[in-house]
Formats: sequence, structure tokens, C-alpha cells
Amino acid sequence: MIDRMPKLKIVSTISAGYNHLDVPMIRSRNVRVANTPGVLNDATAEQGIALMLAAARNTVIGIG
Repeated sequence: MIDRMPKLKIVSTISAGYNHLDVPMIRSRNVRVANTPGVLNDATAEQGIALMLAAARNTVIGIG
């Protein structure tokens, strides 16, 4: 697919990693590779705290 885009300059992913991309092949075509490292750090920490509070205060009612 990259071969069909001769003007392509960058491949970017909206994820923390880029192990799902063939980086060596992309870079061999003079195309840059980018991602968004650290973008989920705050949300992950907030979710962990929320789950700990919910468990400590027994605020979540189980389903089923």
C-alpha cells in the first residue's frame, strides 16, 4: 500500500506503541513513523484509583 503513495511523508498511529507497524520497511521508503507515547498514562492511573476506591467502598454492584 505504501508503494502506491509516492508522496507519503509520515505514518502515525494513535497508540502508545508502534509494534504493529513494519517500521524498517516504512523507513526504508524515506517515510517517518510516529506514535503518541504516554498518551494513556493519566487515564490508566485514574482508572486504577477509581477501581480501588470502588472496591474499598463496595460501591459497585455485581451483575449476574
